[in-house]
Amino acid sequence: MPKKTKNMKVFLSVVAAITVMVIGLLVVSTWWVWSERVAPALSKHDGIWSGHFDINGRGNFQFNALYVGNDLIAFSPDAKVSYRGNVHFEGDRYHSEMEMYLLTNGAFFDKVTLDGKRIALDKIEANFLTQNAKDQGQLSLTRDRSAYRKKNLMEKINDEWIFYHGFTISKFSINEQGLLSGADTNGCGYEGEVSLIDKRFNAYRVKLLINSCAEVDGVYEGMGYLLSSVDEDDTFNIQVYKDGWSIYLPIVRDTSPVQPDNPT
Repeated sequence: MPKKTKNMKVFLSVVAAITVMVIGLLVVSTWWVWSERVAPALSKHDGIWSGHFDINGRGNFQFNALYVGNDLIAFSPDAKVSYRGNVHFEGDRYHSEMEMYLLTNGAFFDKVTLDGKRIALDKIEANFLTQNAKDQGQLSLTRDRSAYRKKNLMEKINDEWIFYHGFTISKFSINEQGLLSGADTNGCGYEGEVSLIDKRFNAYRVKLLINSCAEVDGVYEGMGYLLSSVDEDDTFNIQVYKDGWSIYLPIVRDTSPVQPDNPT
C-alpha cells in the first residue's frame, strides 16, 4: 500500500474517532441540560403547600407544609402548632396522618388524620379529625411550584441567621458545606448539618444536636426549606423532632451590623 494512502486512512480514522467523541459529548451535555430544566419533581405531590383550615367551623388558620416523598413537615402560626407526618396519594385520593406539637414549648399533644382529594394538579381539599380532642374541620391547600424549584440552594443558606422566641435570642451560622453551629441567650448550644435532599428542589435534611439545654438535649432530625417572608428567601424554616419533642426554628437572616472585637 502506498505510504500516502496509508497515512490518509490513519488520518480519516482519527477524524472519525474525534467526531464520535464530540457527538457523544453533545448527547451527554444535551441530556444534562434537559434533565436540569424539565426533570419532574420527585413525585407528583412533592413541593411547598400553603392554605387555611377551620376548627369545628370556627376560624381561618394558616397552614404551611413541605411534602417530600411520603414525608411532611408543616406548621400553623395561627393555631401555634407544628406537624410531622406522612402523606399518601392513590389516584386523586389524599390521606395524611400527622403528629401535633405545640409551637410554644415543642411538646407533643395530639394526632390528626386527614382524608380528601386533589381537585386540581396543585390544589387539595381535605377533612380532618384529631385523635384526642376530636376537633374536626376542613383544610384547603395550594402548591407553589416556583418556591420549590430553585438554584444555588446551598449558597442561599450559607449565612448568619437569628431567631427571636419570647425573650430568648438564638444565633446560628451555616457554612458552605452545610455545617450549622449556634447558641442562644439561655446557654443552649447547637451543632448540626444541613444537606439538600435533591439539588433541584428547595428541601433540606436537617440533623441537629442540642446541648446544655436540660431536658431538650439530644439529637433531632427533620427537614427545612426557604421561605420568603419580607424579602426573597429571607427565612429558613427548620422543623426537627425526637421522642415526643419538636424544635421549630423559623430563622431569618441576621442583618445586624457586625460589632468589632475591641470597640473603642
